[in-house]
Amino acid sequence: MKTRKQLEDGLAEAVVSEVLDIWGLRKLDDDAAIAALIALKGIGRWSAECYLLFALGRPDIMPADDLALAASAGEHLGDGMHWTPGQLRKEAEQRWRPWRSVAARLLWHAYKAEAI
Repeated sequence: MKTRKQLEDGLAEAVVSEVLDIWGLRKLDDDAAIAALIALKGIGRWSAECYLLFALGRPDIMPADDLALAASAGEHLGDGMHWTPGQLRKEAEQRWRPWRSVAARLLWHAYKAEAI
């Protein structure tokens, strides 16, 4: 397993060597930008989605593999049970598109809170 430092160094090297056009990610649609990021060793879907949500400010991203989001959605919107990533993706698509990033931020904020 690589350390965080090794992953950061690998990402920096990909940018410096122009394997990854970090500025070009802004021009890509969400799916293409996620694909470009996860093509890099050590970067998974969750990391790519969080980068798009927080660094690029994309409005329609739901990092459904996030355990806190799954717990918060189940607690506040479901039957109190953690949702699976599949459930969260499906519900987010139906309920919140094209503003899934807003829903994700609200769910993170509500995690361990008493009410949304």
